[in-house]
Amino acid sequence: MSELPLTNIIFLPDGSLVGAGHSYDPILFTRVAEGWKVMGKLSGEKKAKKEVSNFASAKNMWAASTTTGQAGAVDVTLGSIHQNKVCGLQLFGSSFAGQPAEFSTSALDGKIAFWSRV
Repeated sequence: MSELPLTNIIFLPDGSLVGAGHSYDPILFTRVAEGWKVMGKLSGEKKAKKEVSNFASAKNMWAASTTTGQAGAVDVTLGSIHQNKVCGLQLFGSSFAGQPAEFSTSALDGKIAFWSRV
């Protein structure tokens, strides 16, 4: 697996496995004949970048250069829902009757995200 270490795992009612930790997004695993296969990251809706006016852009660039020594404004927002390590995974609303497997993640950034595996 080429991801950062997982610190939490849960089994979903459909038999799949979700792990999360230092990579900020939950990773889905499914059972195959050879063992567990990584199906990929579950990523939520990414926030659209705000349009910034030329004046605001110049102001941000000047502020960044005077306070941090950066040549331009630095955007440190990651492309994931969580901006820090996921420290909790919890099932909710899940059943074995063909319902979607729902779970939540909580992270050190203070956010709680709700996920549904359809």
